[in-house]
Amino acid sequence: MVCDLFQNVTLQGAFIGGFTAGAFTLFGSYVATKKAFEYQQKHAKDEALRKEMALLESIKTEIEVIYSHYMKLLGKPLEEMREITPTIEQELKFMSQWTFDELQNSNYLKMIYGTYFQEFTHIKQDYCTVYNQNSSSLGCIKNGKLREQIINTYTVLKMLVDEFGRNNKYLEAYKVEENRLINGN
Repeated sequence: MVCDLFQNVTLQGAFIGGFTAGAFTLFGSYVATKKAFEYQQKHAKDEALRKEMALLESIKTEIEVIYSHYMKLLGKPLEEMREITPTIEQELKFMSQWTFDELQNSNYLKMIYGTYFQEFTHIKQDYCTVYNQNSSSLGCIKNGKLREQIINTYTVLKMLVDEFGRNNKYLEAYKVEENRLINGN
């Protein structure tokens, strides 16, 4: 009976047509799936690159802004102060010629050290918002050297902010002691 069915030409044509259609459908599905997978991978790679570039651009901008403000407030004046600061030997020789009261009343110390170390710096919070919010994404930066430089830059920056805070504490203690000596308490 099954053999009789295959002897029917119409049934044979239908079987061959169905098999061929199924094979083409299977092949088409395979090609479409492969193309979709390749597209998704390319899209994911492009998206990862876009995110990396956006992260790097925002870090660059943050560093430029922080550096610009630092140079305006402290960097440039400190660099200029460095140019007029004498060596320790010159300082000791000059200061040994004066009494404590004469040094207190002279403008020498202010001229040498300027007002920047005698004034408080008002850095009391962390200004590294972009870095802090994206530090978990730094591992996505493919260039290891660049990643290391970014981390080093922010580490040094945070250490500098800590030093300004420490300097503020020293200045506060200095002002208290200076007032005590001047007032004779």
